[in-house]
Amino acid sequence: MSPSESAALASDWTVALLLWQQRQDIGPAPRAAAATAHLEATGRTLLWGGGGGQEFNDTWEWDGEGWVQVADTGPTPTYLAGMAYDSNRNVAAMFTSTLGPSYVSETWEWDGEAWTQVEDTGPQARNAYFQMAYDGARQVTILEGGQADPGGTLDPAPVGTWAWDGATWTQVADVGPRQRVASALAYDASRQRVVLFGGFTTDDTTPQRDTWEWDGSAWEQVSNMGPATRYGHAMTGTAGATLLFGGVRVENSTAVLLQDTWTWDGELWRQRQDMGPSPRYLPALGWDAARARSVLFGGVTLTDVFGDTWESFERP
Repeated sequence: MSPSESAALASDWTVALLLWQQRQDIGPAPRAAAATAHLEATGRTLLWGGGGGQEFNDTWEWDGEGWVQVADTGPTPTYLAGMAYDSNRNVAAMFTSTLGPSYVSETWEWDGEAWTQVEDTGPQARNAYFQMAYDGARQVTILEGGQADPGGTLDPAPVGTWAWDGATWTQVADVGPRQRVASALAYDASRQRVVLFGGFTTDDTTPQRDTWEWDGSAWEQVSNMGPATRYGHAMTGTAGATLLFGGVRVENSTAVLLQDTWTWDGELWRQRQDMGPSPRYLPALGWDAARARSVLFGGVTLTDVFGDTWESFERP
């Protein structure tokens, strides 16, 4: 770490301390790779699907005090779906795409009361481990990455970057980050950028630690420093920064689970905490702007699946 990075890190800790607080261990059944989004219109965090011994299609809402199940019908049960809240239309947009004989590729929207399927085609067929975020400046939901499977065998061919405007999916880029899966994507509203970090490449499954930003027309690599290489981590936009938690890194061909927390301000990554939720990957993570707290649910280790709820907040 350079002297300037060390100074910035030290300064950040003197300004605010980021803390994690466990809120509940009751609510949705333990699961990983659930889809989540915060609904600004209702002030609640939406959680759908995921997997943990079975695939789920139940829908839950977190109001800051407890979980309430609000639907048990809708999209086909699955995990690794992508979801983002479209604040312009006040709906949560979700894209699901699964592999294998039960292949499904669908776009659904949640209006606060029920799910409606709005499209049965979309980004290149049979994606896995893609990521989604809502680009508020351009008023479209962005989908990036994943892995194509057009012939029944996972293919390293790029899926590219796609945008959903509420009516149509459009491919908006086919160049940018080296194509990868299990990365993380978040929208930084303060700078009007979509941020991507890490994941592993589809051609040689090498974990990465690079940071890219999408400005609505092109991807730009902005850093190759900060958190260690990882995949299966979670990210969300917060008040003026991007928050990253957990994931998996590979050391000497062995998977190592992580529990570190970092923030990206557009110039530097800063490690903010190494305590909080236990090490895990594929948790659901969102940002409750009204309460200025991130909300994390579940995730998985190599042997266990979690059903706990955590929140992070900054204390001056």
